[in-house]
Amino acid sequence: MPQYGFAGVQAGQSWCLGGHSFLKAIHDGMAPQIFIHSTHLKMLELIELDTLKKYAIDL
Repeated sequence: MPQYGFAGVQAGQSWCLGGHSFLKAIHDGMAPQIFIHSTHLKMLELIELDTLKKYAIDL
């Protein structure tokens, strides 16, 4: 987003993604990999643990 001076997330970087955005990404088939050990427990109110595990890169 050039207007904000943000070139976007680069390879090797990580970022925070809100629960509702992650849920939408799952439904759209575009969910990123996650660090499940850094994921807040409240995420389980939106998404089942087995689903989160499918995207985990730190298990």
